[in-house]
Amino acid sequence: MKLLIDRKKVENIISILTNYVEKKDLTSINSNIQIKTLDDSLLLRASDTEIGIEYKIKDCQIIENGEIFINPKQFNDILKVLKNDVLIKIEKDNNCINITQEKTNFTLALFQEDRQFNFIENENNKSEIKLSNSEFSKGIKMVNNAIDNSSLSMQFNCCYIEIAKDKCSFVGSDTKRLNVFDIYVNNNEESKIIITKRAVSEISKLLNENVKFYKNNDYFIIENDNFKFFTKNINLDFLRYKEILPPQEASIKVSLNTKQILNELKKLNVVSSRANIVFDNNKIIFSSIKEINQLSQSSVKTEIENNININNNFEINITNKHIIDYLNENDEENFVIEYFAQNSPIILKSTNYYALIAVNKN
Repeated sequence: MKLLIDRKKVENIISILTNYVEKKDLTSINSNIQIKTLDDSLLLRASDTEIGIEYKIKDCQIIENGEIFINPKQFNDILKVLKNDVLIKIEKDNNCINITQEKTNFTLALFQEDRQFNFIENENNKSEIKLSNSEFSKGIKMVNNAIDNSSLSMQFNCCYIEIAKDKCSFVGSDTKRLNVFDIYVNNNEESKIIITKRAVSEISKLLNENVKFYKNNDYFIIENDNFKFFTKNINLDFLRYKEILPPQEASIKVSLNTKQILNELKKLNVVSSRANIVFDNNKIIFSSIKEINQLSQSSVKTEIENNININNNFEINITNKHIIDYLNENDEENFVIEYFAQNSPIILKSTNYYALIAVNKN
């Protein structure tokens, strides 16, 4: 393999691919990136078998086709010390890799190439998901805060995407709250996608370009002319979230201003992670709750006037973050809080975004 290419163009891509290589087993060939030439284009690939990405570069001079595997950190460190605006030559020569720019030459040992490089293995029967960049980006953003990082149950570390013919629902839960965001679309078939929180994080970095979304039985795929991203479609029975929603109508429904409630909760959050909120006919009273092992005597109490017109007063003991996260993402002026009974979960709801939130026991 031999090629000439712009240093900066390669460096930008290598810095992205570093997040995708296998980090637990450095003896694996997947702890390296694959550089492969195909006549008129250069492919740069990385995968740790859970997620993977491929970038395609056409603006380069390919002298001889071939492939190499190279440590991304070492390669990136080399690229950083080379000059801008001067082409570099990458060449496979017997048992080594030469990276040359003008009179500077780095020689690296070849990684053993007799092992299988695990990349996407099956793109057969993939079907397109009719969502735009902005729709998908918003969907994962609205539920990401509710996805756990370290739950022992895998379903709480994942984003569930339920595709019906008339809508696509994004779902995330950490056992204490459930966030659901609906996008109304027209799809040819019904299906589901379950991807890890890590995959969600990497996907969010890729949606500044126009892309298409696909799935098959094994993978969720995002691609355009420049790159292809894939992640395994996790095979598990996701939380049957519709079954945990209250079967009955809320006993009280109150419409509230998003910014107003958010501002009050932020005040409480300065001194405590939990709040007690009392809803009265003409006011809402917010009080911080002293936490176990909290040595400080700090507290805050605040109230706002609000003619909410309810027959019975009610109060909730809530974790501030759960409501704050919801309100930060809600882009509507108002939202509705649905109250069912003392110590029962509440629902926060706007047009196509809702959260079921467990209350703290008094």
